[in-house]
Amino acid sequence: MALSGKYVVVNSNYKGVCKMVINDDGEVLGMQVVSNASSEFISYLSLVIQSHLTTKDIQKIVFAHPTVSEIIREIAWMDV
Repeated sequence: MALSGKYVVVNSNYKGVCKMVINDDGEVLGMQVVSNASSEFISYLSLVIQSHLTTKDIQKIVFAHPTVSEIIREIAWMDV
């Protein structure tokens, strides 16, 4: 969760985890989130999974800034 600037500022004493599970083609199969802010972006995660998006697809999405949901795009860039 340290990749989300807003999360770090608002939750300086709380650590969180966000993991993206992908297949060999980069398609997102699931995500694991442990965070007090997960409700802010859980709908994005379900949309990504139901739409069979890949990490390359997510990299092209514009996320509002500053938001905690930006973590999804930041994690997708880690699959480069």
